[in-house]
Amino acid sequence: MSLMRSPGSGSNIGRSGSQPNLAVAGTSAQRLSEASSIAFRNKRKHGNESEVQTQLDSIQKQITDIMALLTSSVNSQNENYAKLSKDVVSIRDQMQDIKIIMNVNELKVENISSEQKEIKSNIKNLSNSMQMADGKIASLESNMNEIGKSAIQSTSNDKFRSQVE
Repeated sequence: MSLMRSPGSGSNIGRSGSQPNLAVAGTSAQRLSEASSIAFRNKRKHGNESEVQTQLDSIQKQITDIMALLTSSVNSQNENYAKLSKDVVSIRDQMQDIKIIMNVNELKVENISSEQKEIKSNIKNLSNSMQMADGKIASLESNMNEIGKSAIQSTSNDKFRSQVE
């Protein structure tokens, strides 16, 4: 608990307190008389009040003009920002469309590439088949020639035998 002390009790007499120390009454009375003899300075009166008022009016007009300029500038910037924002959105949409078209074209190119590979394979197979067919035809022709030669020889042998007989 805190104890409440009254000012001026104990060893603090004359050092602090809200009541004046009457033991030194002569000095405080002298201070009081000095305080009453202090004079206050009068405020300076301006003779150029109309000139100051004119300057203030001019400054206020300039501030009003500056504010109007700033307001119009802000409005112009807001309009430009709105246009720019619309343009950016439009460009973004166009880029999305281009990406979609590119993906579709890429798929088409892949399909065409696979079809081309298939066609090459078919052409190679046909070429191989033609070579095999040409080989078979050549083989058949040689067989036919041999058969034809043997038939001619056998008929000539038969004729020769019939003439000998």
